[in-house]
Amino acid sequence: MKTIIKIKQPLNLSDNYFQQANSWADDLYTRMTISKNRYQLAFYSALLLCSLLIICLIILIPTQHTELVVVHEGEDGYVWLSTTQTDSTLPTTWPRSRAEIAHYVTTRESYDPLLYNYQANEVKVLSSPQVLNEYELSQESNNKFAAINLLGDKGYRTVTINNVLPLSNIQSGKKINLAQINFVVVDHLFGDSKTIKIPYTGLISWQYTNFPTDPKKMLSDWDGFQITKYISQPVMTDSTQNM
Repeated sequence: MKTIIKIKQPLNLSDNYFQQANSWADDLYTRMTISKNRYQLAFYSALLLCSLLIICLIILIPTQHTELVVVHEGEDGYVWLSTTQTDSTLPTTWPRSRAEIAHYVTTRESYDPLLYNYQANEVKVLSSPQVLNEYELSQESNNKFAAINLLGDKGYRTVTINNVLPLSNIQSGKKINLAQINFVVVDHLFGDSKTIKIPYTGLISWQYTNFPTDPKKMLSDWDGFQITKYISQPVMTDSTQNM
């Protein structure tokens, strides 16, 4: 009788476990390495940004200053803010000054019964105290040659600027802005086609002060233009021109 003996050979699982453990360790190492690199990148990026911020602060801190803010209240209750830094002016050029001189003379010498108050306020904003006082005296009721007294509500006056000529004037070593202006005033009567033309010539001096702080004044005088002297007189002709 034969006896068959079956010998069971043990399964070799150690190699499989080792491979799995090795693979798991590799995956873990890879994840940790990626995470480490990610955090390093974030750290160095934050460090770079902080360094740039510190450099910007070092550059900007010397330019910072404390400035007083002033609250203004107008006669009508209008409130606005301004700073004490009001010494800024724009570079002056002759075309700019010439245009503003022409605007001033046109506003001052023209007349419209509906726009008289507006024109008077424009002259007030653009005139020095002395020039404004002379203007107000010329508009009084006892001056029969003032347009408001001469025309009243019966007509209006227009102004045509012929030219504005710069004149050099130096006093005590300081240049004074001075110009000659030639213009024509034309009186019109409502309902009448006839007009009266009178040529004028004048001398005018001006200066540029600080920017106005009042927003309402900025609408009329945005750059601080101011008339410091104004003289005008009619040019004598044989007869006035009629149309």
